[in-house]
Formats: sequence, structure tokens, C-alpha cells
Amino acid sequence: MLFQGIESGKWDFYVSAGGRTADVIVAKSQYGHKYLKTVADGAQPDNLLSLSECPI
Repeated sequence: MLFQGIESGKWDFYVSAGGRTADVIVAKSQYGHKYLKTVADGAQPDNLLSLSECPI
């Protein structure tokens, strides 16, 4: 599973835009649900939300 690969260090993902790079990490909500986010870097708009939609 994707989360396990990131958490174990097997895979590293990052977002790069405008000359800035932010690591993608696994976070856990207050209800215990895991989700992906970037390390806080103060960039606006949010690093992941600013990405183009992935064509299928």
C-alpha cells in the first residue's frame, strides 16, 4: 500500500513548483484516518491542491 511504502521509507515523494520543493508525508486525522500532505512550508496555495489533475 502507498502509505506503508512512504512510512517505511521505501518510497519518497515530493511536490516541486515555483522553485520550491516540499516532501509528501503520511498524516493521521484526529479520527485515525491516514492521508497525504506536504511538510508545512508556508506556500500558498497548498502544495498538493495546486497540482494539475492527473489524467487517467
